[in-house]
Amino acid sequence: MTAKQRTILGWTTLIVLPVSYVLGSEIYYARSISPKGVCSVRDFFDRFGEPQRIRIVERQGRSYYEFTGHLPSVWVAAFPSGAPAYVFDEQGSFVGWCSDPGDAPSHRRTWPLQSTNRVEVEIVRKKLGI
Repeated sequence: MTAKQRTILGWTTLIVLPVSYVLGSEIYYARSISPKGVCSVRDFFDRFGEPQRIRIVERQGRSYYEFTGHLPSVWVAAFPSGAPAYVFDEQGSFVGWCSDPGDAPSHRRTWPLQSTNRVEVEIVRKKLGI
């Protein structure tokens, strides 16, 4: 291998590895927050553990629970503006989700939060028998 080829290989590696890491991190994070297979609050707890917080969301006269998921770990080079949000009805059935509510104003229009309506995780667990 010539000096020129080594230089090209070195620069290519220097550029490709970080880009690959960031792209791989984004794909990993997107898959790790996907609600695939989540049909109920129990499924959420089994797959994701406890949410960061739970809030009550009112829509068309009905109450829903919005679970805030977790941001990626420091080792994952994914940079969402907000944690994912998962919505469940009062019986604990999965209704919808948003991977990044900070980048999707339509999510807040569909699922508006009412002031400070945080609910303790244990209250939701007891109410839904989890």
